[in-house]
Amino acid sequence: MSRKLMKLLLLLSAMTMLAASVNAHPWPVWPDSTYHQVSGLYGVWTGPEDQSYPPYMHSGADIDVPFPTPVYAIQPGYVKAVLTTQAGNPTYAPYYWRILIGDSSGTQPCDAWMYAHIYQYSIAVTVGQWVEVGDSLGVVTDWNDARIIVHLHLSKINFYGDAAHWASHYNDWEFIGNPLDEIDNVNDTFPPVLETAYNSQLLAFCANETSNYFEEGAALSGDVDIICRAYDYHNWYIWKAIPYSLEYSISGDSSIPWTNSVRFSQAFGTYDDMPSFVSVIFKDDGICNTYFDGFDRQDFYFTLTNTDGDTITETSDSQAAWQTANFHNGQYLVRVKASDRSWNSAIDSMTVTVANYFTLSGHVGLGDGNPYPAGTIVTAVPGGKSDTTDTAGNYSIPLVDGGSQMITFSRPGYETIDTVVMMNQEHQIDVVLTLGVFLCGDGNNDNIVNIRDVTFLINFLYKSGPPPLVYQAADVNSDTIVNIRDVTYLINNLYKSGPNPECPF
Repeated sequence: MSRKLMKLLLLLSAMTMLAASVNAHPWPVWPDSTYHQVSGLYGVWTGPEDQSYPPYMHSGADIDVPFPTPVYAIQPGYVKAVLTTQAGNPTYAPYYWRILIGDSSGTQPCDAWMYAHIYQYSIAVTVGQWVEVGDSLGVVTDWNDARIIVHLHLSKINFYGDAAHWASHYNDWEFIGNPLDEIDNVNDTFPPVLETAYNSQLLAFCANETSNYFEEGAALSGDVDIICRAYDYHNWYIWKAIPYSLEYSISGDSSIPWTNSVRFSQAFGTYDDMPSFVSVIFKDDGICNTYFDGFDRQDFYFTLTNTDGDTITETSDSQAAWQTANFHNGQYLVRVKASDRSWNSAIDSMTVTVANYFTLSGHVGLGDGNPYPAGTIVTAVPGGKSDTTDTAGNYSIPLVDGGSQMITFSRPGYETIDTVVMMNQEHQIDVVLTLGVFLCGDGNNDNIVNIRDVTFLINFLYKSGPPPLVYQAADVNSDTIVNIRDVTYLINNLYKSGPNPECPF
């Protein structure tokens, strides 16, 4: 690489880093450029075990700072609302004061930053006021509860209306992204952790969108969900949170490249919208039981296969699965990767076995009008399983392996047919064989015309022997029927200098 090109690449890299730095926001608490403890990450499961309300996801980032840490605006804008979401509850109202600063002054929809858990009597701004980056908003409140972590909750939302509408319709606020995606110097040096998900197995496997789990070490079949258990810390190690990103890959005879499962960066909508996303991202049942209770227990199970491969979770993704029947039977290595916002990653893997079996059946016809269709061999080539057509021309091969399979239809004297079929379900294949090259007079199909062919025809005609595989090869006098006249014709040719066989076609 030339020095000029090297300098150009370094310049472009520096410009990219500078642009990223310019576009990023400072932290809303001092200092704004060092490691911060984040006790609650965006998207973390917050569903109750008693199911008293639908599970939802954490709508922002909780920055763990003590009372009375000052809070500063991270982006200029207009104060859209100052409120407590617990106005009717005097016990909790003091702890739920929040300030929303939007990027426009009108009633049209706009983006806004929300700073929550501000000490009421420290609030330094009023509705409609313009604030600049770094302006003081107040200080973080003290909860006076040993089980509550003192923190600033930071969310990014989108909403509309006048100040009263903003203040009274907080359940309709749209949460539009992960605050850590827009804050500068998000430093985190410890990668996420992957835990065992099912007994001693790294991963759990169940039939798609069910709680029907494959036993530990059992072969997989059908449409399968892959479930991992993972957590992450963001410089705060009192309870577990979630990774920022999860991916999986499968390698073996067939493969799935690294595929995005979930990335906690997208908009998850209102609290009413969130349950539909929760059920796609998290697995929660009697075996893979997602649970979050601060200080006591935190377990997060993720359905890796609920994805169409992009980084956007959609409700339709729940129908996605590892379609194992599209893979040949055998062993596969399943990998999972968990990453945090600083792209520290943990990668682990386990080997699984795929075993799908289906029945292949159908009918083989003979295009030359051969009245005896028995005897065509149908073979599923990779596994070597085969069947021979019966007197009606039908065949059936049970337990054909899943995945793409080469199926061969062969019969002496006829053109062989090879076809590839995806054996991901029961299949019926009907074919018609066309007449190929054969030796006229060779009724027993041993590639030579001699007395054994005479004996073969006599056994066929008078002793219930098998019919000739190529009916035309036995019709040596070419009168379209095999009978005693063909026996006589062949004896005359072999022993009395009679004419050579002249089969039809």
